[in-house]
Amino acid sequence: MNKTFKEQISDIPAFIGLHKAYRENFNAGNYYVRHFMPGTKQICLSESGKNKLIHLKEEEREELAKEELLSDNSGWFSEFVHDDAIREDVTEVIRFIFKEYEKNSPTL
Repeated sequence: MNKTFKEQISDIPAFIGLHKAYRENFNAGNYYVRHFMPGTKQICLSESGKNKLIHLKEEEREELAKEELLSDNSGWFSEFVHDDAIREDVTEVIRFIFKEYEKNSPTL
């Protein structure tokens, strides 16, 4: 059976460090995640089509912020992955990928 990408990358030693740093920093305490956190009160449409005020729990706000950061194309996600907290781990994963590419590339 073929391994999924997630299973394959989890076997890379350099990725283990990145995954740990990512988990430690991808939360509401992180500046970049906080940037996307919505307020506790949000207006949404009810089933009847009327505006309704809802109160978001902290966990809901954090999950929404994470989704927004992962979808961001305005530079916030780029800043997140280049932040001092995970920059070296990102570098090591990219170094591993480039070395693997070079090992498996025919020379010209």
